[in-house]
Amino acid sequence: MQDDDKALYLRFILIFFLAQLYQAGGNFFVAPRFASIGVELSTISNIIALGFLAGIFGQCFLGYIITKHGNIKFIFMHILMLLTSAILMVYTVPFVSIKTLIFFQCVIGFSLNIVVGLLDTWVMGINVFIQGKYGIIRSGAAFGQVVGACLLGFLIYKLGFIVVGLFSLCIFPLLYQAIKPVPNVTISNKSISFKDLKELISHKPYAITVLVYFMLFMFTTAENTISSLKLSTFNNPSSFGYYYAIFGIVEGISMTIVPRLTKKIPIQYFMLVALFGYMLKIPFFIFASSPKGMYLGASVTGLIAFPSLLIASRYMIKSVIPPKFYSIGMMAGVAATGSVAGVISGLMVGLIVDNIGITRTYLVYGGYAILLWFIIIRYIKYYTKYLKQSEA
Repeated sequence: MQDDDKALYLRFILIFFLAQLYQAGGNFFVAPRFASIGVELSTISNIIALGFLAGIFGQCFLGYIITKHGNIKFIFMHILMLLTSAILMVYTVPFVSIKTLIFFQCVIGFSLNIVVGLLDTWVMGINVFIQGKYGIIRSGAAFGQVVGACLLGFLIYKLGFIVVGLFSLCIFPLLYQAIKPVPNVTISNKSISFKDLKELISHKPYAITVLVYFMLFMFTTAENTISSLKLSTFNNPSSFGYYYAIFGIVEGISMTIVPRLTKKIPIQYFMLVALFGYMLKIPFFIFASSPKGMYLGASVTGLIAFPSLLIASRYMIKSVIPPKFYSIGMMAGVAATGSVAGVISGLMVGLIVDNIGITRTYLVYGGYAILLWFIIIRYIKYYTKYLKQSEA
């Protein structure tokens, strides 16, 4: 390990920590914020979905720009400024109409999805050493989530939602300074055009991998949305802080363990580990009569489900991208598996919850998860065969 690589590795941990700390308000307190002004559960679900929808176009377009010019840092800095402004409008500026709040919440969703995609693309593309440390680097975000969720949950309980925007405004300059020395990803293809992207989409291993992960993220994002809606029924904003803090603690620990396990177990099998973890969470949430029951479910998810899902998806999607399409391939993959899945599942959850309630909605998605289990088993066989042919 060279000193420069070690310094960059530690700096990325700091960046992920600060980034999660910075976006904690806009990420974790959407449901209680809108519930506090009388917005219905189904409408909150649709608002979350609109944020994902905005993120789809942003991730794909910016992925194309980065592939062509390779300037992640410039785009990242400006997205942070946009996100700061939107968080201030939604949480801190008084006397804002509901329509204006919804618009700026969509801006938050757009920006958050891009921030996540850019950071992952940056780490996975900067050099081989940093890429190999992705899991540990990502643990920085988990611990940032713990600090941000706990602190904001307490501050909101004491002072109200006005502190969320002020909190992000205070973290912004620290994050800005942490990012300044980091080099850009050097992979770029100036001759790329939108027509060339047909080659990426028609690359069968990439298309199938993204499709299967899209189906898996459809389940996980739906479950997360249902969980937020159920938490909001307890009328206690601080419960969101504790929920995500517990999730972050166990996630941070697991993020340092899962990469080691992938050296002994083929990474594609972690898809099943992730799905099992999310399925295991369902009974905890169905029978939870208070936030404490949901905290236990969060610990299960953070320990085995989310770290397995995140690490496996990033490495597997990268492994099937033709090198000249790296940035757009990663950003489009993150958009499809995260944002597109978030839009569809968010809208569906709102519709289903309105008609059959939260508990039965959990059961519907439990049935979907069983179907998904068999689809993933077949996909694992396909991916394993693809890897053997690639190495031959």
